[in-house]
Amino acid sequence: MSRLISGNILIALLVFFSVYFCLGHVLEPQYGLNEELTQEAVDTDSTCPNNVMSCTRTDVNSCCSPKYGLLVLSLQWDLHHGPSEKFTIHGLWPSRCDKERTPKNGCDSSRTVDKVDDIIMNLNRTLYSEMKSLWPSNKGNDNKFWVHEWNKHGTCVTTLDPNCYDKDKYANGTDKIDYFATVVELSKKYNVYEYLKKHDIVPVPRETNGNPPTKRYKPEEFIGAIEAEFGFKPSLTCGRGGKLMEVRLFFHVKNKDVYMPMDSVGGWLCLLLFSE
Repeated sequence: MSRLISGNILIALLVFFSVYFCLGHVLEPQYGLNEELTQEAVDTDSTCPNNVMSCTRTDVNSCCSPKYGLLVLSLQWDLHHGPSEKFTIHGLWPSRCDKERTPKNGCDSSRTVDKVDDIIMNLNRTLYSEMKSLWPSNKGNDNKFWVHEWNKHGTCVTTLDPNCYDKDKYANGTDKIDYFATVVELSKKYNVYEYLKKHDIVPVPRETNGNPPTKRYKPEEFIGAIEAEFGFKPSLTCGRGGKLMEVRLFFHVKNKDVYMPMDSVGGWLCLLLFSE
């Protein structure tokens, strides 16, 4: 009889500890993955503050604010290429906040390409058409021009690094689409030709009765017209004989991709010949 009782007690104890162990394992707080996700969310919140402006802080993740936070939109004047009443695009160039240039060979060799035109055409034909019109090469090879701009400058826009995208929002080429689309939209938003014309600054005929053009605009006229419309001063570059070559607009970036215009860094060195 005593053996039977002892056996029952032993069985009961075994059942008790088995149930306790199982319940304890089920009810035990689970860490691991959930803990990592929580920590990741905290890190994202702390490194992507609201309304952060590029070049104002050094403790912000480069996915949240461009590391090279001074950007230059260069628009070129060349009637032989592009629409007759528009400046065409040269490029959007990230620069260091101390105004020094980024590396001449770009910032990420793993993301360089030799075919941009195919990528754009396959992913966004509307953008491709706009680039053919607004971003033509003056040397006849659009793809080579676009490849140069992406490899040297686009790879330096740190917020477009593939690692900065949500995995479900990134496909091969998304970073390039976003870079070129941003530049095209900026060129349309800041339509330099339209606002110069509004202030009666228009190209003068290349020749009048066989004579070269004599009318020249003062840089202050250009600067004043653009500042009156946009609220900031551009920089101007000139070629031989003072001929206007480019208008450059400067930006800081709010958060990841809100371009905020600012006065130019640099000035101008010529009396302007704005000719057809």
